Amino acid sequence: MLIPPPSGHDAAVTVVEYYDYRCPFCRRAHPDMVRLLEEHGDNIRYVFKQFPVLDRDGENGVSHFAARAAIAASKQEVFPAFHEKLMTHEGSLNKGVILDFAEALKLDMGRFRSDMDDPALSAYFEQTINLARMIGISGTPTYVINGQVLAGAQGYDAILDLVEKTRN
Repeated sequence: MLIPPPSGHDAAVTVVEYYDYRCPFCRRAHPDMVRLLEEHGDNIRYVFKQFPVLDRDGENGVSHFAARAAIAASKQEVFPAFHEKLMTHEGSLNKGVILDFAEALKLDMGRFRSDMDDPALSAYFEQTINLARMIGISGTPTYVINGQVLAGAQGYDAILDLVEKTRN
């Protein structure tokens, strides 16, 4: 199952997903997001928000590494496939597995590593975490659907219900 590309900015509903690649609940909820986009993607603007909050080692942890890697993969236009690999990997993620995914997708590894080391990413993560905390988000997965917060892996029906209730 592969996440379809996000739809246009003029969609009736915007879904922002805050997730951490190491979060077991995010990974469990991932099929719900895939289904939502497969069935309703034409009416949804989907925004992926890296929210690496599970690291004990801060920016040196695996969650930050995975988030940086996903952003670097997006610069080589393979974000959906890379995201899918991270979300569906069985077992715990580590830096070696993440790099193996990049190599399997035939990324330019020099460019990939350079993009991962971009200092602007630290500011991006800090900004994302600060914004999330301002609106009351502390864990993953959390969805902001047309301004309404839905916290936790509540299942497809709960997500679809809020999508339908908030449709413009």
